[in-house]
This record gives sequence, C-alpha cells and structure tokens, in this order.
Amino acid sequence: MAVTPEVLLAAAEALGRGTSEVDWRNAASRGYYAAFHRCRSVAQDARLPLPERGSVHAGLIEALTHNLNPLSLRGLGYMLDQCRTRRANADYRIDQDFPQRMAQTVLSESRRILDKAEAL
Repeated sequence: MAVTPEVLLAAAEALGRGTSEVDWRNAASRGYYAAFHRCRSVAQDARLPLPERGSVHAGLIEALTHNLNPLSLRGLGYMLDQCRTRRANADYRIDQDFPQRMAQTVLSESRRILDKAEAL
C-alpha cells in the first residue's frame, strides 16, 4: 500500500495531539516528511534539477529557492527549510526540550505547504 503526503500529515497531526514530548517530536518529524515528499513531487513536476548525491533535503530546498523560479516555488522552499530546521531539533537535539507548540508550528507549516502545493 502506498502512502501519500496527506496520510503522513494526518498521522503526524494525531501524534501532535499526544501527551508526551516523544509524540511531539515524532509529529514534527512526520509533518516535515509529509511536506518534503509533496515538495519533491512539485519539484519533479516542474522539472527542477535535483541532486543525485549529497543532502537530498538541502538539494531540494536549493532547487526550490533558486532565484529564477516563480515566487510560488521559492515560497515552498523557504517554508520547507524552516520545517527542516525544526525537524532537525526534534530528531537530533534530544537533550533540549521540544514543546508541543513547536510540533504544532511544524504541523501548521506542513499543512500550509501541502495546501499551497495543491493550488499550483
């Protein structure tokens, strides 16, 4: 069974309603990946050159934010970059608190990315 960005985001939103910090960290991570996969599809549809090696995440953001792209694509890239930074905090900085409001920020931005991509 295939999974879509919308399914990933719905699962992330359920985790975001959880009661523990690990739920919130996982919500931020899954929310980011929902946005990442939607943005990757948009970039492929727009025939943007994507890197074959190195950081796929950074490469996608760079491809979207390239200054020759339409503002709509650049906006997606900047929003994805912010989500990526917060996701990295959730995944890699486990010695620091990760409050539910931060997970909610990632989820809200991820929802905006999916909605904006749908409108393209």
